[in-house]
Amino acid sequence: MAIGPTVVERFTASLSGASERPNPVTSSATGMAEFQVFDSIPGVFFKLSVTGIDSVTAAHIHGPADTTQPAGVIVNLYTGGTIGARGITGVIAQGTLPAPSG
Repeated sequence: MAIGPTVVERFTASLSGASERPNPVTSSATGMAEFQVFDSIPGVFFKLSVTGIDSVTAAHIHGPADTTQPAGVIVNLYTGGTIGARGITGVIAQGTLPAPSG
């Protein structure tokens, strides 16, 4: 018998400078964004982890757009100001986003 809410959707995104669009960035820093939707809890739960990044000022999701064009921010994940100086590793943001609409 299951106890607690059940995850109905799980999404992950690997983050790297090479994936930056429209202008890739050379960097050894990496990251992982994890998103979960539960069956009985409104919203989208997320966790944003990084390895070896220097100075974080913001984290957000852009879209939709062609990969050759910049896209506007559709949701912020971190807007708490600059953290760290060199080689930040760990969870930099986690929380709940409002339930998607449309």
